[in-house]
Amino acid sequence: MARCADLMMNVQHSWPMGFGLLRLHGGRFRMFESKSSVPRIVAAAAALSLVTVGMAVSASAAPRTDTVDPTSSEIVTFAATTSGAEQEALLSDVAAVQLSSVPQLHMYAVDVTAAGADALRADPRVESVEADRVRAVEGTPDDPAYGDQWALPKIGWDQAFGTVVPGGTATVAVLDTGVDPSDDLTGKLVPGASMLAGSDTTADPNGHGTAMATIVAAKTDNGVGTAGVAYSGVSVMPVKVLGADGTGQDSDIVAGVVYAADHGADVILMSFSNPGRSDALQAAVDYAWSKGAVLVAATGNDGSSTATYPAGAAKVVGVSATTRDDSLWTSSNSGDDTFLGAPGVDIADGSGSVTGTSASAAIVAGAAALVKANDASASNGVVVGRLARTADPAGSVSDTGNGRVNLARALGDSSTTAVVPQGVAGSGGPFVGPYVVAASALKGALQGQSNPACASPAPCPWQSTSLDGWAELQTIPLRLAFDAGQANSTPNTFTIEIDHASGATAGLESLTGFTPSANVSMGAVTFSTASGGDIWKYTFTASISNDSAGSITFNTKMRAGAHAFSGNSLQIKGAGTLGIFKPAAAPGSPDLQVTKTGPTAVSPGQSMTYTVNYRNLASGSGTTNQATGTQLTDTLPTGVTYVPGSCTGGCVYDSLTNTLTWNVGTVLANSALVSRTFQVTVGTGVNNGTTLTNTAQILSAEDDSNTANNTASAATTVFAALISGQVILDANGNGVFDSGELGLAGATVTLYKDTNSNGSFDGGATDLQVGSPVVTPASGQWAFTSGLVKNTRYFVVRTNPSGYTSTNAVSETVAVGTDHSTAVKDTNDRINVLFDNVDATQYSSDNAFLARVTQQNQTIDFPQPTSPAVYGSSFNVTPSASSGLPVSLVATGGCSITPATPGWTVTMTSGTTSCVLTASQAGDSNWNAATDVVRTVAASKAVLTVTADA
Repeated sequence: MARCADLMMNVQHSWPMGFGLLRLHGGRFRMFESKSSVPRIVAAAAALSLVTVGMAVSASAAPRTDTVDPTSSEIVTFAATTSGAEQEALLSDVAAVQLSSVPQLHMYAVDVTAAGADALRADPRVESVEADRVRAVEGTPDDPAYGDQWALPKIGWDQAFGTVVPGGTATVAVLDTGVDPSDDLTGKLVPGASMLAGSDTTADPNGHGTAMATIVAAKTDNGVGTAGVAYSGVSVMPVKVLGADGTGQDSDIVAGVVYAADHGADVILMSFSNPGRSDALQAAVDYAWSKGAVLVAATGNDGSSTATYPAGAAKVVGVSATTRDDSLWTSSNSGDDTFLGAPGVDIADGSGSVTGTSASAAIVAGAAALVKANDASASNGVVVGRLARTADPAGSVSDTGNGRVNLARALGDSSTTAVVPQGVAGSGGPFVGPYVVAASALKGALQGQSNPACASPAPCPWQSTSLDGWAELQTIPLRLAFDAGQANSTPNTFTIEIDHASGATAGLESLTGFTPSANVSMGAVTFSTASGGDIWKYTFTASISNDSAGSITFNTKMRAGAHAFSGNSLQIKGAGTLGIFKPAAAPGSPDLQVTKTGPTAVSPGQSMTYTVNYRNLASGSGTTNQATGTQLTDTLPTGVTYVPGSCTGGCVYDSLTNTLTWNVGTVLANSALVSRTFQVTVGTGVNNGTTLTNTAQILSAEDDSNTANNTASAATTVFAALISGQVILDANGNGVFDSGELGLAGATVTLYKDTNSNGSFDGGATDLQVGSPVVTPASGQWAFTSGLVKNTRYFVVRTNPSGYTSTNAVSETVAVGTDHSTAVKDTNDRINVLFDNVDATQYSSDNAFLARVTQQNQTIDFPQPTSPAVYGSSFNVTPSASSGLPVSLVATGGCSITPATPGWTVTMTSGTTSCVLTASQAGDSNWNAATDVVRTVAASKAVLTVTADA
């Protein structure tokens, strides 16, 4: 073969134009055509015949004198039972050169001669020997939309196209809304039928079925539209089972499945779903499977793990939708009904694109048909097995079942092991339709208006690229527009991003006034930032209720100073990009200055006041260097909330972005200082030591002469104050926390603030309660951490659970210089705590309340002794009280008692009179007397034994 190969190289240029020869592994060759419209011929025999021709026409072909056999790159996989030493020895025996290895798989990549490879194949210790192929794109069709079909290379389509030319044919029955002829389906359609009553045509009034057929088998390399997944040898049979609205009944679907099976469909595509299981549909599926059909269905677009049907039926390949990065599409159903995954986002369908599990199912159906056309002998189970085994990992088993389909690998799989999808076990039931087309997610387009938008009364046009004519502080109308015909779409999530700032340079104000049209529903808007706060993001979900066009309108403004933003325009992104051209700066050079003050320390739950001052330091009189369109803003830090109505000077508060805005108009040069104040409340969950920094900014329509003083910040440190302690069970009632005494559960501890600052507790009507009371757990621990502020007096009040009496209150003894607090006992149930007026962490811990049991009930435990007892015998009794107090015992009748350890020893003194034992406990200051317990032991005469003398 080495000689043949060399001869071949000598004659390559003797072949007609457009043909060439490529060397394959193991000295084999293939002939190919450089034009994709002419079939390829790949065969060792053809290569050999070409060698013969080459020998006949090439005078330069001289015989070789060397005898070195050519080698090829092969992957050798050994049986798991073959030891490493045996593997090395076998490779050495055939002079194989090792290139790399994967020990976990007992696999080697080697260069080896054909004879060596054959010897390895023949050895029972070798599992397989296969060519180490070079993977590369094998063909690109000239369909104009191919560049948009990201899903095809994702599933390995480009590796198969141009390399694998199916020798057989296959038919895909598209059970849907019908199929319309198109340029991309020319020659691809075979006769079908409509299962709908009153319909005798397979025309598609909806478009969904045509889209599915196009994804499956669009004519490829024809310069028109898109490329189909099944690029060769596959036809489409339209079977109409869904009406113009995309819905259909079980009875029609069952009839369609049976029709497709009876008319030779190799693959049956069902891009619809419903959570109800139908025995009739399962029977139809079983019938079609018995006829050799592969059945494929969409799992649905509800973002749910609840099983749907027919995807969840046995013998059906349920398909979920994946994204470009092989993750599960957020709205795709998944779970027990999912057998495979396939791309399902922005899938080109000839006239646009489809997003949803419908498109994913169509891709798998096309792949199954191509596998069948390439191997007519493969049964439906074998086809399914090849698709499942060769799938690529994507997400979890729940997400994509066996994985995301890989067409190239499936076509290269020669296994004949059948796999039958098991589906989801259902409870059965009647016809439950209708099944609903697994629809696309709602699509929207970002639009806006220029200024002036139009000449009244003409309708104002909406634009989707650039907006001009707007000045700072003018309201700019925007909308997210939804085209008509999306009634069957699923809800979608949209994120609108705006250029709010570029560092200290202003951009756009917040988005406000979100208003959906009557047929559109939208969820709550959530706010987030990116790029260090320069980008503001607004996220929400939207859905549409009918086929009419709809929209969500909203507004923004250019902030004062936006004229200085970098670039020519400010951008709004999300479902498209809008550019808003910047205005020119107004004439003049003001020098706006802002300063800000606030407390340096604060506690969680506390309210505090900020003061913002501004003025124009520029010199001038009249309009010279005045600031116009001036805007003062203050962005509050995370962890604080604005106190409604607290700002002075007429601010506007945006709760979504936590921002205050004052539109102050014109500020003349040499202006007086103007002050604005507002209050915020610190969240109770803000961590100790957190620094709260909020920044004020002032800008105008002019270029400021000194931008350094246009911003000012105030920093406040959070100190988490604490008042805590324990309620203790004073077991001996001495009012002292003795070693070994435990906490008391069920006590209520309440905190009050000395509201009138008189130093005395005036009750809850005057001294207001702080936070919620604490009911002590088994440990007796209690603590207050919210709403505590410096330079304030608090009262901690204890209430005991029923049955307990207070014996003392013990305040902490920590030095005031350590914890910046002073605690004093007021009464046995109240401790007075005063925080110092310092900016530091303040706490008062180790405070204690003690309580003893008031009067509790007790019981006596006195098991019944064995009865009857024999005269003269003795036994022990140990009655006990639940209080732990000692028990008294009295004996009457035919017995006597003596103290013992433990309990008492009882001796029977009569063989006929019963013994009566009475146990009692009289109680004490903490325990009530227990109810006496009486035990009666019957007497038994002793047996008299007489021994006669011998």
